[in-house]
Amino acid sequence: KMDDKNDDAWQSIGLLYVEMKQNILAKASFEKAVNLHSHNPRLYYNYGLLLQQEGSIPKAITIFQKGLDAQPNDESLLYAIIFTYANNKRPITLILDNARYQKCQSVASKAKELNIELLYLPLYSPNLNLIERLGRFVKKQVLYSQHYDRFDVFRNSINTCVDNLGTHFKNEMQSLMTLNFHLF
Repeated sequence: KMDDKNDDAWQSIGLLYVEMKQNILAKASFEKAVNLHSHNPRLYYNYGLLLQQEGSIPKAITIFQKGLDAQPNDESLLYAIIFTYANNKRPITLILDNARYQKCQSVASKAKELNIELLYLPLYSPNLNLIERLGRFVKKQVLYSQHYDRFDVFRNSINTCVDNLGTHFKNEMQSLMTLNFHLF
């Protein structure tokens, strides 16, 4: 008997259904695995490809993005999103700050190859860069009026703060990490 809460099993069943050209059953199996909050990037990749092949482009992109949320460093999911946009003539704009490594020729060449528009933030505009805002918030929570005698305690304090961004600091994050802001 199969464990209904085994996301790997549901993904395997989904792949079997894909091989048998039973796409409705494959999607149902993949969806069960996704609903179990799987952290397996292959699941999201395979499910997204199936949706893409069927022409469900927005849903495919959503599934690829869920996979990236679960595994942010998975390059195959990132490339799947890029190629899905590119193959369906959807524009991609990548917003970057002015770091030297982001303005190099290899980044510009790869962006051109993938038909990605690069949009650089104005110089000296940390208020437009969400990661700058987040960095200031974590620094304020961790460093202000604090002294750490040991590095491991300091690192743990940072990790605890970051781990609590979506719970303890949820209201602050909703206010801080918005694209509604004032320019002075």
